[in-house]
Amino acid sequence: TELCTGTLTDEMDRFGRLTQARRYKLLREILLALDFIHRNNMVHLDIKPENIFLKNDQFKLGDFGLVHAASAPNDVEEGDSRYLSMELLSGDSTDLTKSDIFSLGITMYELCLGRLLPMNGQEWHDLRSDKLESPLPETSPDMAQIIAHMMHSMASLRPSASDLLKHRELLSAEQKA
Repeated sequence: TELCTGTLTDEMDRFGRLTQARRYKLLREILLALDFIHRNNMVHLDIKPENIFLKNDQFKLGDFGLVHAASAPNDVEEGDSRYLSMELLSGDSTDLTKSDIFSLGITMYELCLGRLLPMNGQEWHDLRSDKLESPLPETSPDMAQIIAHMMHSMASLRPSASDLLKHRELLSAEQKA
């Protein structure tokens, strides 16, 4: 494992809410990692700010302790309940890649709010029932829509990492040109 200089949690503690441009950069870089993992028939299952690392101004997905084959959904270990999708918690492992998308979406939602999310309670349930705060503070409507799509309560309606990477805001500079 390469030595990284900190985590997304550290950056949030130091700088508070990230700029819009920085959030898009983070989302793109982690989606690239998820796209690679998912194309190789694996799932992370523990995406959260503490598992997103920084090195040389790049965001990197780390802590692969719960990585699991996407095609072998039995005996799945779950990560932090603040970031887990309802279907994973309910034992539905039909498409575990969509649980990774939910976890990244709720991580981005937390980042936009600028505060930690609850581990349980009404707000926890609301976030898994498409009841999101609107508008999100200092967040463009495009970013809010992407996040809401990633957190959709129906896993089958969540986009894949490769689909999300086709959003104009998430294209590389070369792709935009």
